[in-house]
Amino acid sequence: MVFSLDLSPSLATVDVQSGEIVIDEVYLVTKQCLEGITKPFTIPDSRCVMQPEIYLTVIAHTPFFTSLAQQVLVRWLITADNVNSLTQYVEKQLYLLEERVATVTAIANQQLENLRAESEGLVGRLFEESSNCLNKNNCNISMVSPEASFVNMLRYGMLAF
Repeated sequence: MVFSLDLSPSLATVDVQSGEIVIDEVYLVTKQCLEGITKPFTIPDSRCVMQPEIYLTVIAHTPFFTSLAQQVLVRWLITADNVNSLTQYVEKQLYLLEERVATVTAIANQQLENLRAESEGLVGRLFEESSNCLNKNNCNISMVSPEASFVNMLRYGMLAF
């Protein structure tokens, strides 16, 4: 199994119903799912008890955090015996990744603020160029479509298999 955890910046918001930060809920739901899929169960109409052993890869998908490869948090053979140690390890890795993303975001925001302060005169020219773009069909503005993040998550998940 591959778990591709979406760690978009929108998950840094607070859920108004529970008062929790949404990114913390991602970990809790992942933990509950892993505990559920590793529980031993009885095969219907038999006495045979199955104890799942699942090869698991957990990927943290951070769409605006550029890296050479997506963050693979763990590759593990998960069983009912080691699910607690796995979830603790994933939690620690998520916190480390969260700290790195916060640090990089702070640096990027500071650099953007510095660039804005240096190029205040550029704003007028940007509006002139954008009005020219409205009149021309060949004006090229680079934008990422909203479904690109989802497609990338699927691609990384398939590559993880």
